[in-house]
Amino acid sequence: MLRRLLEWLVANGTEGVGLPDSKLALYRGRHGERGILCQWDCLPGEVLARVPLRLALADHPGDEESNALVYEGAPWSVRLACRLLRERARGAASPWRRYLDSLPAAVPSPLEALAWEDLRAVDYPPMQAALDRLAWLAGDAWQRLSPEATGGASREAFGWALSVVHSRTFGTPAADGAGVGVRMLVPLVDMLNHAGDQTRLRPRDPAAAQDHVEWRACAPGSPGNASGEWEMHVVALRPCEAGEEVLMSYGERANDDFFLHYGFVPDGNPHDAADLFAGTGELLDYAAALGGEGARGRAEAAVRAVEGEVSGAGEGHLLGGGGGGPGPGGDASDDPFAPGLKVLAGCRVDRRVTGALAAALGAGGPGAAERAVADRCLEVLGAFEGSLLGDLERLAQTPRESAGDAAFGESAEEVESDPEGAWRRGRWRAMLAHYHAAIGRFLEAGGRTPAEAAAASPLGPPRGAGAEGAAGGAGAAGPVMLEDPALMAEGLGIDLGALGVAPPAGGEGAGGAPPPADGAAAWDDAGAWSEEAQRHRDTATAYLAWKKALLWDFVIAAYEPPAPGAGASE
Repeated sequence: MLRRLLEWLVANGTEGVGLPDSKLALYRGRHGERGILCQWDCLPGEVLARVPLRLALADHPGDEESNALVYEGAPWSVRLACRLLRERARGAASPWRRYLDSLPAAVPSPLEALAWEDLRAVDYPPMQAALDRLAWLAGDAWQRLSPEATGGASREAFGWALSVVHSRTFGTPAADGAGVGVRMLVPLVDMLNHAGDQTRLRPRDPAAAQDHVEWRACAPGSPGNASGEWEMHVVALRPCEAGEEVLMSYGERANDDFFLHYGFVPDGNPHDAADLFAGTGELLDYAAALGGEGARGRAEAAVRAVEGEVSGAGEGHLLGGGGGGPGPGGDASDDPFAPGLKVLAGCRVDRRVTGALAAALGAGGPGAAERAVADRCLEVLGAFEGSLLGDLERLAQTPRESAGDAAFGESAEEVESDPEGAWRRGRWRAMLAHYHAAIGRFLEAGGRTPAEAAAASPLGPPRGAGAEGAAGGAGAAGPVMLEDPALMAEGLGIDLGALGVAPPAGGEGAGGAPPPADGAAAWDDAGAWSEEAQRHRDTATAYLAWKKALLWDFVIAAYEPPAPGAGASE
């Protein structure tokens, strides 16, 4: 299928792939994973590939076919999924047949890949709410769509199409800067795998960018585009050597969107966050309970002062400790006053939280407010059934150990067959050693366990409280405002509403990627351990573990004095 996709791309004017002297080449790994490699060394600023945007499957407000067939007010993802299914139904007549054939048969998003009991085990209430909303969106849309809108597709195929568009869509800002103008599935570019900022080990450690390229939508006649039509360019940001995988950042934001829509969790994401309070109302209740008479009024005034100071300045200005929050701009999902007041990786916290608690506590000063935030982190940790150390122990297991083998350590065969997995397990083992020691020191110094903190919370135990032992996980009530899954361009003041969506030069044959098999990946029919199911469960565990780690980072930083001569990170 990849060879036929390459032939189709080259025949339709794509440059940079498919020929002996092309900079890029497609690859398929031994476990079925796919991506793009550099065939030749490249330097920053080089245009590595050019894809005519007439090859994109697009949705925009002026799409007459979608406006006629899809119900009014349908979310963009429903509109684009229906467009995908209608093209797929055309079979041999669709000029996008080769592209449709190349799409994955399944996307490992939680709703598609996890069994029901595994979904319920993701015991972070904001994610549970997001999963429920996404399931409701799919069910509600399916009830309202006609067979004509979906090309006569089945309910399973509709779920597949939603997963595809949620995980592979590019979005361009509207010309007026208000929201997104056009959302597109772009052949070739959508095969670039993600790499973003990555910490050395812990959430609080320094981070470095790991991506090599970015995409740019280029108008006819713009610098570097003499084709006379809109193109998407893949441009090198930093050097990439021949044989190295070419990686692109899908957006620097929290892990919620990656887990929900893509089915993976970025390694060492410094932009992740965990909810401390469901909203300002819960924060003010908490401040009033801590500070006594008059505390609520003082806290409310402090919150208003922070919001007035940063109004219109963006979410990054709400965060203490410097740096911006997760996620690209350009949509309503970036509302800085969205529900959920958070602590972020790197021991940063929403300034409304520190301002309200400092005002409520009065004479205690900033140090008291920081410790109050740390206490709240412990309460949130206490809302989880599982502990951070337990999560890290599971993630550090080799496939043989996960399957019940008592042998410890990586075998040479495991390292050779899955070097990336072995590297990741080594990272989890290093984190386990660090947090085992750091949490132990905290408790020996008289610190409370998360379970104790949750039981003593001024607001009562957080929803779902029940962590066992000292190393409870993260959790908080309230919805999370997820980032738009579209891959946003930066600084593009354009609207592709006028983009020509004329079909590309077509081919013959039948086709479209088949829908995924009914049901989630799980244990096999005989009840035996399944490596694929274990990978999906490990992703869910990693999602929770990273949030618990960033919460513990804040607790440890607030209460544990640095060791003599210690550096900024361990």
